[in-house]
Amino acid sequence: MLRQLVVNADDLGLTLGVNNGIFDAYDRGILTSVSLFANAPATADAIARVRSRPSLGVGVHLGLVDGTPMLPPNRVPTLVEDDGRCNRRGRTQRLRVYVEKALVRGLPISVHTGNKAKRCAD
Repeated sequence: MLRQLVVNADDLGLTLGVNNGIFDAYDRGILTSVSLFANAPATADAIARVRSRPSLGVGVHLGLVDGTPMLPPNRVPTLVEDDGRCNRRGRTQRLRVYVEKALVRGLPISVHTGNKAKRCAD
């Protein structure tokens, strides 16, 4: 039976430094896939660099409780706390937006990841 090891790097797009480390590891043959943070400061850089690496598997990092919502607060008022950050309500809508954002950018999605899964299940 043929077996394949998948080595995934999380948080692609978080910062330029994270992107540099992830792409260096991929280019050296260490990584096989990444999880893209769709609303992070270096997401545009990550997407541009992914396009030149067609064999790199791309997944979506699903952010349920950290960061700011990807939709304007007036479109999702029940998802936003007074400080503008995500709250725990409306997780299904947030998940859909994360995945759609990556798909709209034309990336073939092979995996989904997320942080604080236990917290989100509360």
